[in-house]
Amino acid sequence: MYTTVKQSGLFLLLGIIMITCGFQRTFAQFEQHVLGARPASYGGSGLLLQNDPWAALVNPAMYASINNISASAAYIPGRFALSELQSSAATLIFPSSIGAAAAAIHRFGFDLYAETTVAFSAARPVGDRLAVGGTINWYYLSIERYGSASTAGITAGVRADITEKLSTGFVVSNINRPAIGAHENKLPQVIRAGLLYRPHPMINIAAEVEKDILFDPEFRFGAEYFLTEYFIVRAGMNDRPARATGGFSLVHRNIQVDYALQWHLELGQTHFITVTFRLSSGREQRRSVPPEIVPAVGIRPSLAIEQLLLDTEFIPRIQDPVIQSLLEFLNTANETELIGLPGIGAVMARRIISFRYDNGPFQTLHDIQNVQGIGERTIANILEYRRRHFHPGGD
Repeated sequence: MYTTVKQSGLFLLLGIIMITCGFQRTFAQFEQHVLGARPASYGGSGLLLQNDPWAALVNPAMYASINNISASAAYIPGRFALSELQSSAATLIFPSSIGAAAAAIHRFGFDLYAETTVAFSAARPVGDRLAVGGTINWYYLSIERYGSASTAGITAGVRADITEKLSTGFVVSNINRPAIGAHENKLPQVIRAGLLYRPHPMINIAAEVEKDILFDPEFRFGAEYFLTEYFIVRAGMNDRPARATGGFSLVHRNIQVDYALQWHLELGQTHFITVTFRLSSGREQRRSVPPEIVPAVGIRPSLAIEQLLLDTEFIPRIQDPVIQSLLEFLNTANETELIGLPGIGAVMARRIISFRYDNGPFQTLHDIQNVQGIGERTIANILEYRRRHFHPGGD
C-alpha cells in the first residue's frame, strides 16, 4: 500500500512541475533537453558553439567544427534538485577528411519513468563558410506497469559564417513528426535559430530562439570569456520559464571539465557537469597542412640557421619551404584549424587570431613569440610537427 502511494506521489510531483513551469513541453516526452554544461551556462543558447560535442548534439552541423576524436560524458544530478529528473549522457565523435560522424546516448528519468535516446549523426563542411549535418534519433520510452514503446526521429542543422565575427545557424528537430505509443502521441517538433557574435577573439556572445510548433517561442542569451588558456567563464539567461545561468571550464592538455548552474526563481537550481577527452586525428593533420608550392631547394637548413630563425627578426635569404608554409598557415587559418597544431588550444588559437587582427600578418617565426603564451618550445614543437606532415605539392 505504501509503495503504491509513493509511486502515485512521484507521478503527481512530475505533473505539478510541468504545470509550474508554465508550458507543457518542459518535461513532455523527449523534450529537447540541454545536456552539456557549456551550452547550459549560455542560458541554453548553444546552437553555434565550436568544438563542443554537446552543442553539436543540438545542431549536428557543428560536428564539422570538431577536429579531434573526442569522447564526452554529461551528468545532471537532478533538475531542480529532484533526483527523479536526473540525466546522464555520453557521446563519441570521429572526424575525417570529409566531415565527421558521431554517436550519443542519453537517459532521462528514474525507475518508474525513463526516456532513452540513441543518436547517430554525420556532418560535413560545404566550402569555407557553410556546414550541414543530420541526426537519426531512436527514442525508447519505458513506464512501469504501462510497458514501453519506441520510435525514430530525424534532425537537420545548418551553420553559416556570415563574416569572421558573425555566425548563424538553423535546426529542425523531428522533421518527420514521429509518434510514440499505442495512442500515437506526437513527439515535440522544435525549430531553433541563433546568432553567435565574436567582438573579440576571447569573447563569444550568443542569442537564440526556440519554437515548438505548438507553443510560444523561448529566447536565450549567453556569453563567455576566455580568461586564460585553462579557465573560461560564462553567463546567460532564458525566458519561458525565466532562468539565470552561469558556469566555467577548466582545461588541461586534452581534458576539459565544464560546470554550469541553472537557477529557476521558483523551482530552484540545476547542476550540469561534463567531462571531455580529446585525441589527435588524421583529419587534424590534413587540415593543418595546406597545399604547398614545390620548392626549388627542398633541403632542411642547419640547426644553426633554424635557431637564427627562432631567435632573431632577421629574414634569411635561404627559404625553408616548411617555415614559409607554416607562416602562411598561421596568417590564414581559422580557430578550428589552429587548434589542430600541437600546444594550441582554443584560447591560444584566439590569441593568434587577435594578434594577427591587431598587428597584421606574421613575417617571421620570431613574430609568433609576441603572442602571449607562445615561446620557443611551442614554436619548435609546431615546426617539428609540420616537418613530419609536410607534403610538397599538396595532398
